[in-house]
Amino acid sequence: MQTQKKKLHGVMSDQVAPVVNDLVSLLDQRLRNQFEGLYLVGSVAFDDFCPGQSDIDFIAIVSKATDCSPLPSIHAEIARRHRGVHCDGIYLTRCELSRPPDGRGPVARAGKVTMSAPDERHPVTWLTLLSHGLTVRGSEPSSSWIAADFDAAIEYSRQNLLSYWLPWIDRRRRLVGFGGPSLLTKWAVVWGALGVARLYTAITTG
Repeated sequence: MQTQKKKLHGVMSDQVAPVVNDLVSLLDQRLRNQFEGLYLVGSVAFDDFCPGQSDIDFIAIVSKATDCSPLPSIHAEIARRHRGVHCDGIYLTRCELSRPPDGRGPVARAGKVTMSAPDERHPVTWLTLLSHGLTVRGSEPSSSWIAADFDAAIEYSRQNLLSYWLPWIDRRRRLVGFGGPSLLTKWAVVWGALGVARLYTAITTG
């Protein structure tokens, strides 16, 4: 964990490290030798973590035969200890990462765990892990065991603009036409502006 702390500087270390330390400790205690790796992605990996607003996003590696039944209690405990900080991520095996994204598995979000969901199992996650993932536990991200595909990530981003963002914008355009800009919350403006801009940047710059 010392190496990881050096990568997290200033207020980010104060906000992120205690949560990550507790998560690692609980996974070690309750999954024992089935817990193989932990990587930080999202705003922490991109050096853009904003205390009080950002989530702590992670990818955890477990063995193929892992009993994942302790995960709900682990993340409930993390949420209790660190109120107001969401520690969100997915659990999967190295074998899964060595293939193109597919299937379902455990997902932690806002202190709750869904044991079988497709969330975040897509090409952008694989590429982010390979290119920007911060290693807390396990071997450094490498193309030798992460099947990241740049072209697939760009295409996924394009499809996300069409399938999610265009309908999202259309719904809010109708709201503004009906009731004026006051119906657009601060959250909606931030989510929409930054969400679309992030995908546009990924597509145009890589």
